[in-house]
Amino acid sequence: PLWTVHAVAWDESQDLVALLSNRFLVFWRLRNREKGQFQQKKEFRFHATRQEGKPGTFPWKVHLRSVDPKNGEEANEEEVVRSKDKKDAPEILLGEKAKVNVRPKDPQVAARKEKREQRLAAEAAQQLDIWWNASMKVWVSADYEGRLYLWDLREHTIESTIYPMKILHSHSQVVTSFLELSSFKFTTCSLDRSVCVWDSRNFSGPEVKLEEHTGAVLSQAYLPLFSSLVTVGCEKRVFVWSIDSTAYRGVRAKLSAHQANLAQVSTGQRVFVTLDEACIFILWDGATLQALQTTNCSTLAPKHVVVLPSLGRIILASRRLNFFDGNEQGSIAL
Repeated sequence: PLWTVHAVAWDESQDLVALLSNRFLVFWRLRNREKGQFQQKKEFRFHATRQEGKPGTFPWKVHLRSVDPKNGEEANEEEVVRSKDKKDAPEILLGEKAKVNVRPKDPQVAARKEKREQRLAAEAAQQLDIWWNASMKVWVSADYEGRLYLWDLREHTIESTIYPMKILHSHSQVVTSFLELSSFKFTTCSLDRSVCVWDSRNFSGPEVKLEEHTGAVLSQAYLPLFSSLVTVGCEKRVFVWSIDSTAYRGVRAKLSAHQANLAQVSTGQRVFVTLDEACIFILWDGATLQALQTTNCSTLAPKHVVVLPSLGRIILASRRLNFFDGNEQGSIAL
């Protein structure tokens, strides 16, 4: 069967990773940068097992198992083998006069219970997105309920079961974006209408949780030159926050030039661009926060906007990649 690719991430060096809908995590190693050639190196699969915990807490322990590239079988399946080898123990009932009555379990009920447990485990292990954190050298995955899992996959053996080095849970719904701001700071945004600022030196909780958005937050981008984080989502306003390498400084501005809900934002050196659901994209000055140019791209029907600062170009992506060049001054700003 064919599986959906949920996300693709790149460690900016040599490893490309794809997260699939069958819970597989596939790694490719760059062989030839000039030709763009990759070689598949390793595979993992997400699993979840029940764990004891406090009432109301997440009852599953998510981990990765290595997949043997030679035969495609998962390594370290002791827990699965043990569960299969266990015979259904009879249910012992203590009746009157301490008589022991043995009542065998219904095999159909046991089979349905096992199937249900497998389905719940698969749902708990399912990850929707993955990113690379260059400062910590870890991969960050996210599940349906806003949990972030930090994975160190540099050192492992084919027989190993890998557990996350940290689990972060401040969002209550799907995390839509992960963005690294500096050596210790990174931000996440979510469908729960919040933006979290994290410090990797203290994972007891987010440093700041911003909850001024009135709709789901879909995209974010950072302007290091002006220490400005730009976030957009299912509302018409563009939020600009002041965050430097040391701390969150407050709201810088709320921009209201769009007439439709926003979809994406991308930044250059001195400017940033926002795209809304009506296919209008606006070029903004990062210093003054003034709209420099408004363009109607409805004929292109773009779904994504990306700024390429190194080339001084803007890409609008739909069924095709549409490249836009600025004039000399615009290219420098990008």
